[in-house]
Amino acid sequence: MLPQGFTEDQSGLIGGILVAGGIVGAIVIPLLSDLIKKRRPFLIIGTISAGIFMYPLMQTRNLTTAIVLAAILGFMVISLLPILFQMTIEVVGERLTGSATGMLWVFGATGAIVTIYGMELIGERTNNFRDGIWLLMVMFVIAFFLTLRLKETYGRQHGTTPDKK
Repeated sequence: MLPQGFTEDQSGLIGGILVAGGIVGAIVIPLLSDLIKKRRPFLIIGTISAGIFMYPLMQTRNLTTAIVLAAILGFMVISLLPILFQMTIEVVGERLTGSATGMLWVFGATGAIVTIYGMELIGERTNNFRDGIWLLMVMFVIAFFLTLRLKETYGRQHGTTPDKK
């Protein structure tokens, strides 16, 4: 048994459901974004969803609840990646998109690694896994406020700033 009482197979199932939810969301959410011609609201909702659904997912000991939460979390959060990539094109232009998206990947992966080790370190030092979860929740709050500062990019000519239109 692993933390929260799940076996390795059950943990793998939960992770797989999270990814599957993300795949479905990566199709649906960008379509909705294009339909309503807005990107920013989806990033805000996704950030809020991460904060709302991550804590209960990390606390539940019920497999069905974990599967449902993982599906919702994947659908609402992983689906934001295509929107972020499109925003990147709209902000930096096609010529710099490769470099900009590459930097997004590097910083995202680095942040994930630092977060995992940070949560583990806090959990070990305090003897309480929940303290590490609180670190993650604080990071979601910071991400939420940073997301609020984003400007809408839909319809922007590739690589132009709003002032240059």
